[in-house]
Amino acid sequence: MLAAPITLVAAKLCGAVSVLYVQDLEVDAAFAVGHLNSYSWLRTLGKKFEAMCTAAFDKVIVSGQKMADKISAEHDFGPNLAVIRNWVETSLFRSGDDHSEYRAELGLPSSVFVALYAGNLGAKQGLDVIIEAAKRLSDDDRILFVIAGEGPEKVNLEKAAAGLKNVAFLPLQPAERLGDFLRMCDLHLLPQRASVGDLLMPSKLGGMLASGRPIIVTATPEMELGEFTKDVATVIPPEDPEAFARAVERVASGEIVNPVERQLALARELDSKVAFDRLEAFLFTEARTTSDAPND
Repeated sequence: MLAAPITLVAAKLCGAVSVLYVQDLEVDAAFAVGHLNSYSWLRTLGKKFEAMCTAAFDKVIVSGQKMADKISAEHDFGPNLAVIRNWVETSLFRSGDDHSEYRAELGLPSSVFVALYAGNLGAKQGLDVIIEAAKRLSDDDRILFVIAGEGPEKVNLEKAAAGLKNVAFLPLQPAERLGDFLRMCDLHLLPQRASVGDLLMPSKLGGMLASGRPIIVTATPEMELGEFTKDVATVIPPEDPEAFARAVERVASGEIVNPVERQLALARELDSKVAFDRLEAFLFTEARTTSDAPND
């Protein structure tokens, strides 16, 4: 939201349509993960600022339907509000199951079952559940938990995983090798804190689906993430290390059959070409003028 006022001024000066693309509801999310709980006045101020800026935009795009519902409850954007989910470049994902070469480059044994989390290492993801699940499976040398990425929680996660032989950390990987990287694992991990609920939709989901690998998602049935993935992933309760560990075991043992075709079909719906066509159609339909924006 710090960039929003500058965008509005720039659009006004050059007579352009202003577009706000909401990836998460920042103010609510900051309080949901406990960053600012001691400053209730700041939440009130932040919400007012967020509402004022949002209402001033001509068009708003969000990545989830429940995010759209929350915004619609405060602002009547009508047809100038669209849900366009985070897209994936499906062309980056090659067919085939030979991932030994990439694993060798990363120093990962080809014989182990790799359960991978790849993405931002932040508070909203609740990644401590992975470490706690790894502790419960520390005697099972078949399974290796790999956490790849960067973020403010990385140091804390590394400390929590100290001494665990079944946890490995990797840095960010080259973007052009994203497809190969996401296919080199045997299982994708997608944890999310219950408190952030419907305040965001993880952008990493598209790549997980396009990889055709099994996915474990932590969400309640009421959360949009739970609803969206119920037919393509193993959905378990958030912040439950025991349930998480047991789910990883069940996938590793072959007890859970991966719905590959349903995953790939959903990935095709999230393909960048589909998303860009929708984005173009939405952006170039006649927008209301800023003067028509609600005054609330």
